[in-house]
Amino acid sequence: NVYYQRSSLSGEVIRTGSEEIKHAYNNVTYFMVGQFNLNRENTLRMFLRSYTDNPEVTQLQNVYDVSDAQYITRGNPDLRPSYSHNLSMHYVNSNAEKGRTFMLMFRAETTQDYITTSTRYRPTLEIDNTVYRPLQFTEWTNMDGYWDVRARASYGFPVNFIKSNLNLRGGVSYSRIPSLVDGERNNTGNLGYEAGVVLGSNISENVDFTLSWDGTYNEAVNSLAATGGKNRYFNHQAAASFKFIFGRGFSLSGSASYIQYRGFHERLRRQLSALQPV
Repeated sequence: NVYYQRSSLSGEVIRTGSEEIKHAYNNVTYFMVGQFNLNRENTLRMFLRSYTDNPEVTQLQNVYDVSDAQYITRGNPDLRPSYSHNLSMHYVNSNAEKGRTFMLMFRAETTQDYITTSTRYRPTLEIDNTVYRPLQFTEWTNMDGYWDVRARASYGFPVNFIKSNLNLRGGVSYSRIPSLVDGERNNTGNLGYEAGVVLGSNISENVDFTLSWDGTYNEAVNSLAATGGKNRYFNHQAAASFKFIFGRGFSLSGSASYIQYRGFHERLRRQLSALQPV
């Protein structure tokens, strides 16, 4: 499917004089979907689409915001809508007889005219006959080169000897966000890994328990930063819950969790734990 879209945006800036903001955007977008039933157990679905993201009125107004003189901002009336292309795939292998399911998901997106920031540090600005020397001056601009790629896999199967189901998952993601810093291009790269395990009981309606663990590792680096300027952090969470029904409607239940955050660059470390009987 191919679509034509037209959107209009209008606003008014009121100061010593009034300034009207009027923009009209015309775009053509597309959407495609396909499903491939390889056999009774294997299915592949694919989506390909595009979409736009129009700038907001506050991003278009050519007005300085000096409410905080150390961090001044201004809009850009020449901003264009961003245009994104997105590809998604979802593969499923399901064996109903053995109770096993494997899923693989993939998504990739790139954006043209990505709406991002242009930042200057300690500039000298003259605004309405007043000189400002802020720590930071930020405007909006369009840039190409935005990417976001993600992949995730999961596998679930029964553990018969304890009458439970086990689900394993893992994933990786990468994004690149462009911006301008003192007139130079800066790419912020974010690399992330995730993993998780869930064990859920299937013993009976009177006995139920769940054990789980989730962990993520993230690494961010700016292309303009000095060598070794990476920001890395790891967080994970372990949890357990149970419910036991006995006698004539009596029940006993409880849960416990443990959370840890650890930043390798800032030496940040935080731990939380909770025990919650019910």
